[in-house]
Amino acid sequence: MRYKLVLINLLFVLIVTNCWAKASSGTAGAPFLKIGAGAKAVAMGEAFSALADDITAIYWNPAGLIQLTKPEISMMYNDWFEGVGHGFLGFGVPTSRKKAIGFSIIYLDVGNIPGYADGSQTVSIGNFSARDTAFAFTYASAITEFLSFGMTIKGIVQKIENEEASSFAIDLGQLYQSPIDGLTLSTVLQNVGPRIKFSTEGDKLPLTLKLGSAYRFGVQPLTITCDLTKPIDNDWKMNLGMELWFKEMIALRGGFNSQVFKDLGTGISGGFGFTIKHYQLDYAVAPYDELGNTHRLSITFRFDAK
Repeated sequence: MRYKLVLINLLFVLIVTNCWAKASSGTAGAPFLKIGAGAKAVAMGEAFSALADDITAIYWNPAGLIQLTKPEISMMYNDWFEGVGHGFLGFGVPTSRKKAIGFSIIYLDVGNIPGYADGSQTVSIGNFSARDTAFAFTYASAITEFLSFGMTIKGIVQKIENEEASSFAIDLGQLYQSPIDGLTLSTVLQNVGPRIKFSTEGDKLPLTLKLGSAYRFGVQPLTITCDLTKPIDNDWKMNLGMELWFKEMIALRGGFNSQVFKDLGTGISGGFGFTIKHYQLDYAVAPYDELGNTHRLSITFRFDAK
């Protein structure tokens, strides 16, 4: 088992190193893949890869899906900027004590966009629509009692009026329960895949590397999280988060995103969650300075929950 574990970790490191060696700076395509899924994770400053304890692990760290104990379905709506709609729908189920699978859809709907002839701002040619969608399948497996691996395969479609571009991508993740009680560590590589093209032009997918940690305090129902994130088209950023539960019914959350702080505002986010029988409701607000506030609402149903 130890020999197998070493080989798996070596393979993971080689994949990450190879992908980053081929990556170069510049603006990436399919930017909607960067928009976080789930109100809980966003309220925690998107520092979620080493926690990833709900169905949105499909997005943040596929290895985290192994933590599901019951089938789970979740829907999220994100009131994005200028009336743009963004949403997530996910379903996950543990197929055994050591394996889990999940399915998800992420979409971004821009709605009606004014069109003008030949770059003019005066000659209107009517409105057109744009919509981005990603369909994903996730598989997670516990390699040992302390280490799990996961992989998400997703198909990506972008459509602007009558023009359409498509591609596919793979996310790889690992989650490690360290010898320190309550401390988990993660490594995630997102959006490994070929360029996405409209006609002959192509853009790199938003390849992203995440190194995460999460610590659950043994006495208090408090969790603190931290992610170091390197997008292909930007500098390293830091995400910090915290979650505090009261009587396993109500949660308060807060977070910090250094990239938002640098580019768009305070970088502070917050939210809450509460559970009622089989249901969990989560809310997050993330201010973006002059662009305004974004609001996310997630509803999760856990089958046969106690």
